[in-house]
Amino acid sequence: MPRDKSAQSAAYFLKKVLNHLPPEAKQPELELFHRWPEIIGADLAQEVILQDIRHGELILKCASSPLKMELRFQKNAILERANAILGKRLITDLRFI
Repeated sequence: MPRDKSAQSAAYFLKKVLNHLPPEAKQPELELFHRWPEIIGADLAQEVILQDIRHGELILKCASSPLKMELRFQKNAILERANAILGKRLITDLRFI
């Protein structure tokens, strides 16, 4: 049975993310993808997508410019929650695309 396109896209995306992480960081940072709704809030998780994690930055895709502005105000709280999940300070910034 062929997989649907969303499954293929998810597999491609996960492979891409794994290639950017050093081996010792893969497991903890992958937890952020799994727990993204907990970090950002269930409602916002529908509009703010965690696209990637690179060099300590969460790469976020937002539905609108006003939402990007709101997230900039919440930056410290988002970083705090992400790092609390990781158990150490690995995430230092947010980048919006």
